[in-house]
Amino acid sequence: MTESRSFLAGGSCFGRKQISCLILLVFLQFAAFGTSTAGSSYPSDPLAELEEHDDSFFKEDGQLASAQKVVRHLLQTTGSSGMMIQENDTFLLAANRTNRRDPLDNFDTYRGGWNIQNKHYWASVGYTGLPAFIVALVWAALGLLGLLSLLLCCCCCGRKRPEYDHGRMGYIIPILLLLFFTTVAIVGCAVLYRGQARFNETLVDTLDFVVLQSETTEQGLRRVSRNLTRASEINIDNLFTLSAADKAEIQTLNNQLNNSANSLRDETRDNADSIKHIIDIVRIVLVVVATVMLLLVLLGLLFAACGIRWIVYLLVLLGWLLVTGTWILCGIFILLNNAIGDTCVAMEEWVARPFANTTLDEILPCADPRTANSALVNSKDYTDQIIMMANQGITRVANQNFPAGTPTYYNQSGPLVPILCDIYGPGPDFNLRTCSPPNLTLSAAPANWSGYICETNANGICQTQGRLTDSSYRQLATAADIGNSLFADGNFLVSVANCSFVRDAFTEIRGTYCHNLRRYVKWVWVGLILVSGGSMLSILLWMVYIRRKRYRYSPGRGKYGKSPPPYNGLQPAPNPT
Repeated sequence: MTESRSFLAGGSCFGRKQISCLILLVFLQFAAFGTSTAGSSYPSDPLAELEEHDDSFFKEDGQLASAQKVVRHLLQTTGSSGMMIQENDTFLLAANRTNRRDPLDNFDTYRGGWNIQNKHYWASVGYTGLPAFIVALVWAALGLLGLLSLLLCCCCCGRKRPEYDHGRMGYIIPILLLLFFTTVAIVGCAVLYRGQARFNETLVDTLDFVVLQSETTEQGLRRVSRNLTRASEINIDNLFTLSAADKAEIQTLNNQLNNSANSLRDETRDNADSIKHIIDIVRIVLVVVATVMLLLVLLGLLFAACGIRWIVYLLVLLGWLLVTGTWILCGIFILLNNAIGDTCVAMEEWVARPFANTTLDEILPCADPRTANSALVNSKDYTDQIIMMANQGITRVANQNFPAGTPTYYNQSGPLVPILCDIYGPGPDFNLRTCSPPNLTLSAAPANWSGYICETNANGICQTQGRLTDSSYRQLATAADIGNSLFADGNFLVSVANCSFVRDAFTEIRGTYCHNLRRYVKWVWVGLILVSGGSMLSILLWMVYIRRKRYRYSPGRGKYGKSPPPYNGLQPAPNPT
């Protein structure tokens, strides 16, 4: 008598056909993932796109000309480097790399470029992880069908077993395969754990670098604001200071600089904090998955070898759920690998067009270029005015020999104090000039002027030779220091105005961090494939081996004994009693 049994019930014979199918299944899984991930993105040819349409498209009058116009438009909007430019000068980053099928648009090719704010972009990236999602779906469906068939078998079928003689190899081959796939799963857990640790470290380092660049720019903007405020407070001999209009303009410019610094700081930190929060969650999930899957395959091997059926069945149910989840995670990290690759290519292309209208501002935004340009022009203007005020204080007060009783008299005497070099030409260009002796540069002036200080009495009158009192020297030295600070801020403001600091940051990320990010995220999804595939096939072998442990062949009776003596399949079956 025979009865129908499902594959998961493990009652069918485990012969050469089953072994061949099992090995072929493993090969097809790894081959499918190799081709799907290697070809996740591809350049699209405009002519090829037109050829996909039905030939009737060209049969009507005028349709050929329309097709030619479409091709011409596509070719005109594609640069020589493959970077797409729309009519409104919006720059499509990584346009060729992101030409993938879009599930949200009837699986047509997505042509919107790298854009993390576009749901169609994320749908096209998610399409690259479709093979892993399909495997997860198929595995879940097969598990449900197997569970259903097992329930039907238990409820409707008899309890007698067909007569098969497995022989020694029928026990040895399953346990060898089980050991092999368990080893594969263990190796996958090790790769997964190591890969997620290195990936998290590299990603955190990248975010810290971006935040550091943002903070450096923020501090520079605030430094310029402080220097401008100090410039508005200059007062040399109570005679030379900036006008009320200039002071009001500085206050307005300071407000703009502080607002730009606050915006840059808030956007960068918010983005970094959000990404780090996600990183922490992903890290915990991957560590838990690696740990649980490692315990699962080891416990499954142990209890299957011991023949404890109810624990093995419980582990099969748990493993079915976990393997489904790991395949889903694998698909997520495959699409994440492609998203990181897209971002690195987008950064490289943006460096060539730093003012393009792109969504890279979501990673590291440029400061307001109009505010930076205004601060640059005004800092040059105020530096020029500071030099003029300091020189007026020297030529009109310090280097004059006033008679006693004059308001500006303090007994000036001795060699004349050298004036500052006018480093800027007339506005609005403010071209740099070359300083020549005896005029002093802003940086060298304070040290030189210290040799012209005289000793004064309680009334501020010089008692020794000299043309500067301590008070006038401090005023002139402060003016020179502020002017030198504003002059030094010029290069920084230029880098902000042309957004070169962001370009330099993206160049550094592209050259230093992108390779490791893509390398370690690949470790993660490869580890997930090994864990999922090894665990999946181990679960099937648990069921096969546990059935072999439960029923063994008794040659003398021609049927299975349900409660045999201990038998591990490694020695000949005992003689019938």
